Amino acid sequence: MPERIALEVHGFHVHTRTRYTYQRGLERVNDLQRDGWIVLQHTPQQLLARPWGIARMIEDVLRTRG
Repeated sequence: MPERIALEVHGFHVHTRTRYTYQRGLERVNDLQRDGWIVLQHTPQQLLARPWGIARMIEDVLRTRG
């Protein structure tokens, strides 16, 4: 089965709106991991500052898992 990678992008304001929003985000990640997804989590600033570093991380994950 091919690897499934989810890239979660977390902004500070989204997680601080309500407790429900925060808890639902955690549940979503747990659901994905339970279903066999590899979940990588970053902020928008991290994606903008080091996109190639994140791409290398994805490659590394695929290489070590494959």
